[in-house]
Amino acid sequence: MKIGLVLLFCLFSLFGFSQITDFDRISSGNIQRETQCVISNLPNDITICENEAAEFQVSANNFNDLTWYSSENHTTPIGYGAQFNTGILSESQTYNLQANCPFPENQLRSIETLWRGENGKDGVMFSLNVKKTVSLQSIDIHMKQARVNCHVFMINGVYDMFSNNPAAWTPIFDDMIDGKGKSEPVTIDIQDVDLAPGVYGFYVSLENDDLLYYSTGTSVYEDDFLRISNGRGVTWPFSYLCGDRSFNGRLNYAVGERPKSIQYEIHANVAEKANALSVYFVGNHFSVNQDGAFVWYQNGKEILNENQSTLYPPESGVYTVAKQIGQCVGYESNPVYFAEPDIDDSPMQAEFYPNPVQKILYVNTHNCSSGLLQISDARGSILHEENFSGEQTLNINLSDFNPGQYSVSLISGQARFSQMIIKQ
Repeated sequence: MKIGLVLLFCLFSLFGFSQITDFDRISSGNIQRETQCVISNLPNDITICENEAAEFQVSANNFNDLTWYSSENHTTPIGYGAQFNTGILSESQTYNLQANCPFPENQLRSIETLWRGENGKDGVMFSLNVKKTVSLQSIDIHMKQARVNCHVFMINGVYDMFSNNPAAWTPIFDDMIDGKGKSEPVTIDIQDVDLAPGVYGFYVSLENDDLLYYSTGTSVYEDDFLRISNGRGVTWPFSYLCGDRSFNGRLNYAVGERPKSIQYEIHANVAEKANALSVYFVGNHFSVNQDGAFVWYQNGKEILNENQSTLYPPESGVYTVAKQIGQCVGYESNPVYFAEPDIDDSPMQAEFYPNPVQKILYVNTHNCSSGLLQISDARGSILHEENFSGEQTLNINLSDFNPGQYSVSLISGQARFSQMIIKQ
């Protein structure tokens, strides 16, 4: 089930980072404006049937990212992006959708080092001194023309003491990228990282030999917010360190306070399905001892325009039925088999009683020559056979049969007479 959610965006102001702390809940049908981020026309509730899944489809303009959370946990995302599938639900759930507004252009900055690339290795470590709070948005690197897996790690403090200790580092990017060759930047779109004033270590590495360009020697690059220094070449992963090297590339970041996020609360209400029904064969038709609307199936396919509590089976086959309440079709009954009687020019006649039966079923044969009696279950499996001879009364003990519906057939030559019975 898809629910169209329309997010309209207009941004000017600033916002907080990755985890949700304070957020704005938007009332159904209203328009809420917070620092010129706009979200509107969002339905508050949806309804699905028990043991089904709902899919939310969001249309978003100019939002940095869309993140889904459960109502019980506002810190651990359960989905990202414009589509979210709830998975199978047995009870109602509440979800929160967070829409993050991007930084405006006048808050974006970058600091660039070199693009010389006269040396190379798998990766490079370098120190970053943050003078004022920034949000690191992406990293542009300098690499050879190749498709390769790229990793980016960071650590609080100087990196030198932890260059061979992977457990001390936090991964912030791991994905395939495509190198473009010398002097052609390749953007690594990391998850935004908020950096308070202090010193941090960064490790950018490719998994293949000598694909990442850097420059020999140590150089310092700084602006009013950041200072890049102390580079070292590193063999993947966290292995041999080369001497002084300079990171080739660019750090793209934003300054100032983040734009506020907008969070919308969505309820997925689960409607209970009706329980499976008991079906009885009465005379020449199926019957359900309930009122309401029903859906009948023949051989697994819905029978159109049959929604009453009785059904006259049109032909032989396996039949089931389910009760429909509102939009939800309930659980199907156990399958019951119906066989049309095959009668020759001198039709056989028989009487079956009592029906329903608890223990002994009596079968009176009329106008029948000798033949075979068969009893089969709803799936057509033969459970009992015995011969009969002419007109007689057969006593069949059904004590060991499970409650349910069975077909009793009399077969004589090419002639067949069948009757449905109910074992209680």
